[in-house]
Amino acid sequence: MNIRKVGFTAFILVLALSLIAASVLPATGFRIKKGQTTQFNIGRAGVSFTESKLAGVVRLARPDDSKIGAVNHPDFRYSLLDVRFNKSTGEKLTFVVGAVYVYFLLRPSDVNDWEHGELGLYVYDSWGNQWKECGSFLVTNHGSRPRLACRMRTFSVYGVAEKSLDD
Repeated sequence: MNIRKVGFTAFILVLALSLIAASVLPATGFRIKKGQTTQFNIGRAGVSFTESKLAGVVRLARPDDSKIGAVNHPDFRYSLLDVRFNKSTGEKLTFVVGAVYVYFLLRPSDVNDWEHGELGLYVYDSWGNQWKECGSFLVTNHGSRPRLACRMRTFSVYGVAEKSLDD
């Protein structure tokens, strides 16, 4: 009887700790090798590396847009994507090296809005504490879901938002 109680208690403890870890560490890490062409995603957003110039760990997270205290605040249509990179040595990188793209899968109505110039892909500029438009383009490949993408210059937070009249 005691063995069952100990086993059940251990099971509950492991389950509780895994739930706590999942809520405290929401980022997902992916290993990448130098020269590798691959993509990683969380939900409807991700990053694509073409012949990666670096080896390390790509970390993706979906932060709450209200936690980013930018001086401007676009109206985001989807959850944001936070993209970070640590080299194999553990060094955190700020600037992107090589052909790295961030993308968001779009709904048909959002494709229409992008085609009419009403929607854009934005990057958070931590130095200026503001959201800036990232030169976006639409990717459609042989029946796949349309993606709004832009070439990354920095590892940062990205999001799809309605363009304001000020842009």
